[in-house]
Amino acid sequence: MNKDFIKATSSLVGAIVGAGIFGVPFVMAQAGFFVGFAYFAALGVIMLVLHLMYGEVVEHTEGQHRLMGYSKIYLGSKASKLVSVSVVISMFGSLIVYILLASDFFNTILPDVFSYDFAWGFLFWGILGIGIIKGLKTIAKMEVFMMALLMLVMFAIVLKGIPVINMQNYFTLDWSRAFLPYGVILFSLGGFAAIPEMRASIKSDSLTFRKSIVAGVIISTVVTFLFGAVVLGVSGQTTSIDAIGGLLPYLGKIVVYLGSIFGILAIATSYLIIGVSFKESFIYDWKVKKSISNSLVIFVPMMAIMLGIKSFIIVLGFVGAVLGAVDGSVIAVLFLKARSRGVSIPHLPVNFSKTLVVFIISVLIAGGMYATFNLLV
Repeated sequence: MNKDFIKATSSLVGAIVGAGIFGVPFVMAQAGFFVGFAYFAALGVIMLVLHLMYGEVVEHTEGQHRLMGYSKIYLGSKASKLVSVSVVISMFGSLIVYILLASDFFNTILPDVFSYDFAWGFLFWGILGIGIIKGLKTIAKMEVFMMALLMLVMFAIVLKGIPVINMQNYFTLDWSRAFLPYGVILFSLGGFAAIPEMRASIKSDSLTFRKSIVAGVIISTVVTFLFGAVVLGVSGQTTSIDAIGGLLPYLGKIVVYLGSIFGILAIATSYLIIGVSFKESFIYDWKVKKSISNSLVIFVPMMAIMLGIKSFIIVLGFVGAVLGAVDGSVIAVLFLKARSRGVSIPHLPVNFSKTLVVFIISVLIAGGMYATFNLLV
């Protein structure tokens, strides 16, 4: 098999399968299995199309850029500023999610150490905040290794969980919470940032690039759905918000503790990578002083938590829905702009019509608006 294909596909799967996967079982349990399945079917297709569209923009634009750069090239500085806002919200949202999720994992494996539930979250935040200040870039080399271990633990949970699935857990339905999975699942299937890196790493033909996008999105969607479905089937309405803790009575301490430990390690590496990258964006892209950049990246997420954001599910849902509306819509428009400039796009598996693009944008914007409304209410 083509080495470029394997490397690029693995890169995309690694970018997509992350913290978002831990929120999927809970929202599926709240709304119902078949509601979750419908979201995966619909959003999986939409995200596949958007990743392919972004791949075409990357493929046919000279030079190496990111979404902000492509927006400036095709849409102008105003669109670029909108994407900048999206990036800031995404980064802060991700850091908040990591802190809250780490706290949940620590409380799963060491529940009685502190009387204050969020004490582990404070320790995680404080220790890794020092890492952000020091700029531990070398931690990036560990991310692939930690994600591989995390994937192995997830597969272990799936394999051990399948024999103890209770089929009755799949036949619950709550229409009042039918929209809850939308943003979380959308967040869990996003890996746009990996697309430019994938193209840069592929030395073979363009068709390999497109095939790796298709394979990466499909594999990630299947893995994420399978994990959510098995955890829901095992723990049902007792599914915990972090997916792992609720499995303790069914799968035993070893599997659950391993899942929590590797989850913490994977989250810690991602937290440092995103935190350092975010700090450097403030310094080099927005010309903010280093001391202020450190303060923003470290203290804003904790201030948001202290002001009342306690559930990483809410953050996942909001960030996924709102950024899906912004980033997804921008990518769709970039695709149309690239075509309008006479760019040849010969290898797409299907011909994406303008009607389909408008439909996707409408769905994403409607979802983003509804998520924002729900948060405000």
